[in-house]
Formats: sequence, C-alpha cells, structure tokens
Amino acid sequence: MHTKTPATLESKSERLLHEYLVEQQRLVKAAVERAFSAVAPAPSVAMQRQGTRVRRASGDVANLAKRLIEAVQACPGETVDAHAG
Repeated sequence: MHTKTPATLESKSERLLHEYLVEQQRLVKAAVERAFSAVAPAPSVAMQRQGTRVRRASGDVANLAKRLIEAVQACPGETVDAHAG
C-alpha cells in the first residue's frame, strides 16, 4: 500500500497539469495553422503584391497630412468618407 504524502500528490498534480497543458498547446497550434492555411493567399499572389508597393516620400506624406488637417478644420463634423471623396 502506497502512502500519499502531500509532496507526492503535488508532484503528480504538477506532472498531470504539465502534460495537459502541453497537449492543449499542441491542439491550439494545429488549429491555428489550419485556420491560417485556409485563408493564406497563394505564394504567387503574395509575391505580386509585394512588387507593387511604392513608398511615398516624406514630403508627400507631410503634404497629405496638411491637406487632411485643413479639410477636417473646414468641415469638422464630416465623416471620414466625406473627406476621402
């Protein structure tokens, strides 16, 4: 007959909890991988999109920001859609 001491119960509890958490982590990782593989674009599409990116010059960005501020100040209650058009 085995005597169950608090130390052995604690050790067994920690081991079981660790095993449970490792298994849950594995299941979650597999589910996330399945979810992202279902919505990920094909590599050729991703490569095409990377090639079309153009970085604006900082002066152009500053000019656009200035124009946006002026538009918002001119019509402060308008929605973003109204300013975009």
